[in-house]
Amino acid sequence: MKTSLDPAESHEASYWLDIASELDGPVDILSEKLMSGIKTLSSSQARHAAQVAYQWHKETIDEDIKNTHAETISKVVAIILSGRNGRGKMKFKVYCLAYACNLASLNGLPSMRQAVAEINKECGTDLTVAAMSKETITLRDLLDLRTNANFKSASAVASYQKVQEERHWRREKMKRKKEKTCK
Repeated sequence: MKTSLDPAESHEASYWLDIASELDGPVDILSEKLMSGIKTLSSSQARHAAQVAYQWHKETIDEDIKNTHAETISKVVAIILSGRNGRGKMKFKVYCLAYACNLASLNGLPSMRQAVAEINKECGTDLTVAAMSKETITLRDLLDLRTNANFKSASAVASYQKVQEERHWRREKMKRKKEKTCK
C-alpha cells in the first residue's frame, strides 16, 4: 500500500472558504434580502433600512433578555423565601435549586444522598432523596432550565412512570384484595 504526501489528496484540500459568509454581518445579509425582495431599492437605501431594522431587533431582543432574567431572579427569590420557615427547609430549597441549575457538580456540592443526610443530621428532619429529586425537577421545570446530565431523559421518565403506574407493589396488593373479596 502506497501512501501519498501530496496535499491535494487530503480531506482539507476539498474545503473552500466562503468569503462572503465570513465577511458579511447581519446588516449585510438583511440588506441583500431587502434588495432581492424590493427591486426598486438602491443599495444604500437597503443598507440604511437594514441597519435600522437590525438595531430595532437587537434592542428588542436585549430588552426581552433583561425581562426574562428579571422574571427568573424573582422566581428564584420566591423559591428561597418559601423555604425560610421550618427546620432545614431553606437549606433543602437551596440544595434543590443548586441541583436544578447543575451547580452541584461545578461547585463540589455533595450528592443528593449526602445532602439529604447532612440536612437530616443538622436539622433533625426526615427528608428523603426522592423528595429532593422531585423538588429539583419541579424547580427545573418552573425555571425552564434545560435538563442536565444528572437527570433521566423525558422518555426514560415516561417509561418509568408507566411501569410504576401499571406494576407498583401497592397496586398489586390492591388487586389481590379485590380478587379475594370477589370470590
